[in-house]
Parts: sequence; structure tokens; C-alpha cells
Amino acid sequence: MNTRNLIGITTIACVAVLGLAGCNAISTSQNTPPVNGTDALSAKVRASFADDTALRQDNIAVATDDGVVTLSGTVVSADDQRRAAALANMVPGVQFVENNLIVK
Repeated sequence: MNTRNLIGITTIACVAVLGLAGCNAISTSQNTPPVNGTDALSAKVRASFADDTALRQDNIAVATDDGVVTLSGTVVSADDQRRAAALANMVPGVQFVENNLIVK
């Protein structure tokens, strides 16, 4: 077998392998459920808390439903309680914050 044939066969094999790998990636991504808007909004609110050194230490759960954010859990102080609500309110997409945080 000469070099030209060997290069041609190798090229065809590589294209076939890459094509199959691409198909596998496409089918895998179709099986992954999309992130819904409320989950993304909750994640943005949690991220705003993570940037605040005082709130990182508090136990705050975030739930969202159609732009309404519900905060629950415990915080160390009334200032943390107010700050959490204020930070959540500043996240784009939040329409209302229901603050159920308890000062421990």
C-alpha cells in the first residue's frame, strides 16, 4: 500500500470518528433538561449572597415562582435579614421578595 492510499484511508477514518463523536454529543445534550427561568433566577439571587461576606455564613434558602423570590432560613442579625432582601430585590427579574428569614 502506498503512502497516498494510507493517508486517504486515515483521513476517512478520522472524519468518520469525529462525525460519530459529534452525533453522540448532540444526542446527549438533547437528553439534558433545560434550566428553567425560576432556577436561573434563584441561582442569581444565591450568587448575590455569596458575594456578601456576612451572608455567606447564613443559612438562606431561595425559592422563586414567576418572579417572586421567597427567602427562608436563619440569619445572624436583623441587618443580615434586611440586606438579604435588598440584594435579592436588586437581581434583574425579581418582581417581589417575600422575606421569611428568622434572626437566630
